[in-house]
Parts: sequence; C-alpha cells; structure tokens
Amino acid sequence: MNHRDHKQLFATSEFGTWAEREGLHFGGRFQWGALFDRGPWVYWYRPEEAAAELRDAGFRVVGIGTLAQIRAGQMCASAEELRHQPTRGALFCVCTK
Repeated sequence: MNHRDHKQLFATSEFGTWAEREGLHFGGRFQWGALFDRGPWVYWYRPEEAAAELRDAGFRVVGIGTLAQIRAGQMCASAEELRHQPTRGALFCVCTK
C-alpha cells in the first residue's frame, strides 16, 4: 500500500471518525507521525500524581497550577491547595532540587 492509498483509507468517513476520536487529527490535518512509536509523548497526570512523581525524583514542588493560576499570578503551594482552585489545561510545576 503506497502513501496515496493510505490517504484514501484515512479519507473515508468511518476511519476519519475513528482518527478524530483517537486524537490523530490536529489543526484539521491527519498526524502521520502518530502511527509510529516515537516522541513526543503526552502523559496525563492529576496534580497529586505529578507532584508525587517530582518528589520521588528528588524535587521539591514550590508552586503548582494551570494557566488560570499563572494569569492570576498566584501559583498554589501544593497539589492539595490546587484541588480547591479552578483548573483547566496544562499543569505547570515550579520546583527546586
């Protein structure tokens, strides 16, 4: 199967729906690199999980938050504190070693 055949296969509505559901489309285009096992990889963490992973790696979390906290200029001191704040999107952590 050549590259053109792959494009035709992905253009079908049934497969396109699957590709969209699996997150293989970005910016309206199919992401061919998603079919190969190479980086970058996305990991989904709850704030408590991320803070624990960082602590286990020898870091001390001094600030944690999402874009809402960054825009407000008020990062939370702990994942537990962040639990009571509005969160959406990427998680940002400020750490010391």
